[in-house]
Amino acid sequence: MRTLALALCICVAAVRADLDALIAAARSDDLHAVKMELKRGTDINGIARDGSGQSPLMAATLAGATQVVKHLLKKGADFTVPEKDGYADVRLLKVVVARLTFGRFPCFRYTPMHGACFQGRPEVARLLIKAGMGANDYHRDGFSPIFRCSWGARPGHVAAMEVLLDEGKVDPNVQTKSGHMTLLQAVLQKKGSAGSDEMLAALLKRGASMSGLTSEEKAHCKTVLAKLEL
Repeated sequence: MRTLALALCICVAAVRADLDALIAAARSDDLHAVKMELKRGTDINGIARDGSGQSPLMAATLAGATQVVKHLLKKGADFTVPEKDGYADVRLLKVVVARLTFGRFPCFRYTPMHGACFQGRPEVARLLIKAGMGANDYHRDGFSPIFRCSWGARPGHVAAMEVLLDEGKVDPNVQTKSGHMTLLQAVLQKKGSAGSDEMLAALLKRGASMSGLTSEEKAHCKTVLAKLEL
């Protein structure tokens, strides 16, 4: 019995080590190592034990490891598996619901699409959309992925927003889950910061409405539009 228990412990430890290696390779954009781990039979949808609760796909997404993301999706990685974040107190239920509904049920989870937008990874967002992932799922904080683009300041955040608008078919007039704020208003909150005017331009030229804005906000939007016409 002790021998069997010892063998089981060794087996479990080996499985965990393989998963740790796969996730580390995904984070470091080491495509060769990722391929080797998958050939060894490592769980492509396994969850990291480092507290992040990330799958290999989520780890690669956040790192911007585009080629690794592409390969994982090609090999059948489940993009509905959410990250274990500060909100995910019912994570297992979310995963079950997501899988039963093929990821189309808005079960308020932090998916790879949220991660790609938060980190400003346009190419990753594009790959996820091509793989069939929706771009409109709300997290339980009330924000859909595109709002996470608006919080960033790098060119990648602007590009990711444009990917979701054009390829993810996100409505430029999208609102928070509660309806208290439009995406345009969210971008205006960071007026003057890096990338804000580029985001405003992206939304306005795609038909975002200025309804509900203050006179000062409308004036700023018109200034941005005037620059586009130059």
